[in-house]
Amino acid sequence: MKVFFWSIAGIAGISLFYVFLKILSDYILYRKNEVELKSDYNNLNAHLLFSFLVTGLLLFFGYNYFHEGPFLPVNASEHGVYVDRMFWITTALTGFVFLLTQVLLFYFSYRYAKGKSNKAFYWKNNLYIEAIWFSVPTLAFIVLFMTGNYYWEVINQGVNEDVLEIEILGEQFNWRVRYPGKDGKLGNYNFHYIDGINAMGLDLRDTNGYDDFMPVQLHLPRNKKVMLRIRSRDVIHSVYIPNLRVKMDAVPGMLTRFSFIPRHTTEEMKEITNNPDFNYEMGCAELCGRNHFSMLLILVVEDEDDYQRWYNKQIPWLARNSEYLVNVPVEGKEKAKQIIEAFSGKIISNL
Repeated sequence: MKVFFWSIAGIAGISLFYVFLKILSDYILYRKNEVELKSDYNNLNAHLLFSFLVTGLLLFFGYNYFHEGPFLPVNASEHGVYVDRMFWITTALTGFVFLLTQVLLFYFSYRYAKGKSNKAFYWKNNLYIEAIWFSVPTLAFIVLFMTGNYYWEVINQGVNEDVLEIEILGEQFNWRVRYPGKDGKLGNYNFHYIDGINAMGLDLRDTNGYDDFMPVQLHLPRNKKVMLRIRSRDVIHSVYIPNLRVKMDAVPGMLTRFSFIPRHTTEEMKEITNNPDFNYEMGCAELCGRNHFSMLLILVVEDEDDYQRWYNKQIPWLARNSEYLVNVPVEGKEKAKQIIEAFSGKIISNL
């Protein structure tokens, strides 16, 4: 590590010393002959650009070689294998093109610097070169698009099977979560019903939502298909769970979805990452306002038994806010009263 950085420092020092000598020699020549300074700065710039290329490549490869830890966070979802594969394919392809074009750019600036022996050559349009220049990027884009589309289809297979649907609502500056109750069905929502307490706009005209609950943490069972139903209350947010390779925008007025299967519990990830403080975290990957940084939600991935124990302890939103019973239509009051009465004991014991 020290040898690498001392090498970079040496190259930078030599470059600066070269610039200093060049300026000093021009100054001496100007003072001696008392004529207008006529120095060939094209040659100087050519050498400096070449030095910049070498230094930049050393820093680029050196940083990646000595960088501690993996480039990507540990993958903990089944579809993450495809996401990582696509990431590295895209990175390799674009990285190769970037390095090739930059090396040629700086090399040509050095090799063909303006001088007495170099003269520009005018080349008219060449259809063959233009066809290649157009066809190669187009072909690369088509391959990347088709590969990504195939992986997306693989990721979303089995969504209509036994899936745990969870609703995620983004707002400035918080995440809200809603789970279905024992019926396994999420109730409808309507933004007209949003207020200080009914923050997710639960539509009490839909009886399926009477047993829905809204915890402060997101709990997920391992090895079970999870479908996130994502929406926004105000501006564009973005659900981002790096270890589970989940990334999907929350767009106002639009329902977006993302499905995945967690394969490692939180406790297992503590051992895999060798980090006893590890937690799955859901952040916002969209700059959504001044307190964007505070949009952090802790996730807990656990075995099915532990998840069911946590799930059975949850209390429906309507049972916690029984004053909203007056907003329940006549045809749904009986079911709503049963749910409120069934959980009244749990509410009292939690006080």
